[in-house]
Amino acid sequence: MGTVQNHDIDVLNGLISASLDSAIGFETAARGASDADRQVLEQRAVERRRIRMVLQDMVRSLGVEPVDRGSLRSAAARAILRVKSDIAGIDGIGQHLDAAEERLHAELMAAAEDATLSVRTRNAIHTALRLTETGHVGPPPLGGGSMAVH
Repeated sequence: MGTVQNHDIDVLNGLISASLDSAIGFETAARGASDADRQVLEQRAVERRRIRMVLQDMVRSLGVEPVDRGSLRSAAARAILRVKSDIAGIDGIGQHLDAAEERLHAELMAAAEDATLSVRTRNAIHTALRLTETGHVGPPPLGGGSMAVH
């Protein structure tokens, strides 16, 4: 495998983890949200999983199995959030979603501009980026942690 292909795979796998982190965050928030908010949050989780699938397909086309896990950092953040919520009733899920969405969007933008990636990989990243633009990347509808999660 060449250096460019290794770099493509590394970048794509990082984006796959970030999109999965985002999907899991929305799914976690949806479990404790009101009925009206749950539908929006679940839809965003589906959209993020769609992004993950586009990127995983690109990695497979390079002859490698893609990662299928989120980052340890996000898993730890979600665990801390659950403990805080259980102990003190602190609602930080909206803030967690905001941060995850900003991170995903920033990572996709940076990868889209990475001239060291192959054209095919950048095209797949642009497809994922378009999905985020039509899929509401940005603060969740309840942004800034104003969501009441029970």
